[in-house]
Amino acid sequence: MRKYLLLTSLFILLGSVCELQAQEKDPGIIIQKSNSIRFSKVDNTTILEGNVSISTGKLEVANADKIIIEKGTNKVLVYGSCEFTFSGKLVKTSRARNVVQVLEYTVGEDSLYLK
Repeated sequence: MRKYLLLTSLFILLGSVCELQAQEKDPGIIIQKSNSIRFSKVDNTTILEGNVSISTGKLEVANADKIIIEKGTNKVLVYGSCEFTFSGKLVKTSRARNVVQVLEYTVGEDSLYLK
């Protein structure tokens, strides 16, 4: 009985450690730099403006004019000019030729939308 209890405790402890490691691998959104940061409690958003750089697990954005992070949906909206790298699928939804006004990305997804 004692061995069974010890073995069960060991499996529970091992499972907890694995879960913590999985959470650490998903860093969420890391704000690297921004000229200004504003928080809106009403909209539950963070607004970053002026030379903004952020990174997530799959998306890195540098030198953006403006980025809005919607905390409730984990959505990242990038406005204006920027440099970005993305390890996933790019989807262009705008009908205008070569005119992208917004980059839209939801943290954890495999698609980046160019609108």
